[in-house]
Amino acid sequence: MDEKIERLIDTSFSEMDKKGDRKSPSENTNLKQRHSHSTNGDVNDKSNLLDIMHQERQEREKIVLWRKPLKTIHFSCLETASLLNQAGKKLWRRKMAVMTSLLMVLTFYLIYITQGTHQPYVEVIEKYVLWCAYWLGLGVLSSVGLGTGLHTFLLYLGPHIAAVTLAAYECKSTNFPEPHIPTEYVYILLS
Repeated sequence: MDEKIERLIDTSFSEMDKKGDRKSPSENTNLKQRHSHSTNGDVNDKSNLLDIMHQERQEREKIVLWRKPLKTIHFSCLETASLLNQAGKKLWRRKMAVMTSLLMVLTFYLIYITQGTHQPYVEVIEKYVLWCAYWLGLGVLSSVGLGTGLHTFLLYLGPHIAAVTLAAYECKSTNFPEPHIPTEYVYILLS
């Protein structure tokens, strides 16, 4: 995997050399000299640092999707490959945790598909997990900007509050059976 990434980087550098986008070695040494003025975060000349930051920002702004789409996609693919490589290495170092997680998922799946006297409990747990995942998903969707607070209330929370309120009003109690899953509000008449 590392060899493929290195080959991709080498080919991208050779393409940049052909097009003239890559800096010459003298420019690279000049960049190294600019960064060698400070050691371990200590800055000797603040104006020089601001110039360097401004120049680096301008260089980064040149590589955008609408100006250089192929180069941007190419670097995006390289970064994705690098991140996947790092993730694979992290998972490889944690083999025991990965295997334990896979065994647990396999065990839960076998319990889920196996017929037996435990199926009513599995159905209750399934409904509860889906209900929690539904509300967690709605919270994530509303917090990442897919709707304002008003939309979240009108589409999700408002109908839930209305259903609970109407059921409690009809039952004259909030003693709903557990687990409290809002697919249908059924109340039990206590004598």
